[in-house]
This record gives sequence, C-alpha cells and structure tokens, in this order.
Amino acid sequence: MLSALHWIHTKQSFSINFSVPYRHAAENEANGIHTVSTDEKPGIQALEPIAPTLPMEPGQPERREHSYDRHGTTCLFGNLNVATGEIVTPKFNATRTEEDFAENIDAIVATDPEAGVYWLLWLIFSGFPPMRE
Repeated sequence: MLSALHWIHTKQSFSINFSVPYRHAAENEANGIHTVSTDEKPGIQALEPIAPTLPMEPGQPERREHSYDRHGTTCLFGNLNVATGEIVTPKFNATRTEEDFAENIDAIVATDPEAGVYWLLWLIFSGFPPMRE
C-alpha cells in the first residue's frame, strides 16, 4: 500500500463531477466505501480571555472582557464522512506542510484500513509552489 505522502507526489491529473460522489455517498457507505470530504483552516488564532465572563444579572447583559492573551496559531484539517455526517479524526497542527496532510490522510485510512475511500479535497496547498520533479 502506498503512503499518502507518495500519493501527493504523483502527478495524476483528472477531472471529476463533484456532485456524483455526494449523490452516491450513502450507497457507497453501505458497500464499504467511505466518502470523505477534507478541508483545512490554517491560521486559527489561539486566544484566551484574560478575565472570566461575567454572567447575566437582572437588567444587565452578560459581560466579556475585550482583552485576551494570544497563544499563537494552529491549523485544522477537518474530515467529514459525507454519508453519515461524522467528523473523522480532526487534526490540529502548528504547521501546514505536505507531511502534515499525509499524516491526516493516514489517520483517516487507519480508522478502517480495509474500506475503500473517495476523497473530496478542497484546494489544499493551493498557495504552495509547484512540486519539484
């Protein structure tokens, strides 16, 4: 079996009508093939308020402190099983590299190694330079 990182570096080009996997997701799930939609959210700020939120009181709304401590950023890889609506092995990383993406794919495959998977990927690594030969 090829690792996800090897798959990323292959230069296979194809086009697909993305509505087809969504329409057949439930049928494929029944046949042991998962349809997984994967997306990323880089640069999520890790913020912590410096004071607790004050609760509501009669005639007074909830009050929050506007100041916060910043604890850097993180990157989220979200994976959705289209047929079941289940979130599959979400992954938080400090970085956003090909290796991080490969670990994400490997973690999903490890949840059911015998099943087939349709991957729906949404412009991941779109800001990266082209891969080298």
